[in-house]
Amino acid sequence: MPIRVLLVEDHDDSRNALSRLLEMSDCRVKPAANLEMARHALASGTFDVHVIDLVLPDGSGFELMGETQPWRSTPTIAMSGLDDLQTNTDKPAVNFCDHLRKPVVFNELLSAVRKAATSRPSGSGAVVGQAISSQQSP
Repeated sequence: MPIRVLLVEDHDDSRNALSRLLEMSDCRVKPAANLEMARHALASGTFDVHVIDLVLPDGSGFELMGETQPWRSTPTIAMSGLDDLQTNTDKPAVNFCDHLRKPVVFNELLSAVRKAATSRPSGSGAVVGQAISSQQSP
């Protein structure tokens, strides 16, 4: 059975390429370019994994995942250019099961998606403010 993935990424080429590669790897992908599109997708579908860029043109992935909605229990992978997810007082506490640093290496994304799809969050995910980079710094 395909893994249902919500991919929220504002960079068109990255979103298109990652969507195609995930689909070639037995995933069913719903791409979204911004928060508005992501909210619409979340309201109209169910996903096994969320992959969310933290910096979007109309807000942030923190904002989306901080909303009190049923989708908060779905494993979420953060993508960003940040070395760690720094806490600001205006950001809600959000658990991510993984953090992939951009530019994203596809095999690492696929591995994280597969791992997230086979495990449910138990509260032990990465919390905003912890250094959770799964990639080694160059």
